[in-house]
Amino acid sequence: MGVKITALNYLVHGHKARADGLVQQPDKAAEANEEEYLTKALSQNLLSTLDAALARFPEDAWFQEIKQDAQKHFA
Repeated sequence: MGVKITALNYLVHGHKARADGLVQQPDKAAEANEEEYLTKALSQNLLSTLDAALARFPEDAWFQEIKQDAQKHFA
């Protein structure tokens, strides 16, 4: 579960950074929209995976920290 969370976390942050860069370029609006869509889909997957992880391991500080970060950036 930790590997999946790590991968999703990197993917969602990467797509968000790309979307933020593309949105600053008017001729890249379509690409920015696609990256925003991917960011939303991946962040929802990340948050649901973290919910499942915390249901199994409610005291795990790493899962809690990653969830707080994800909520801060994507909720």
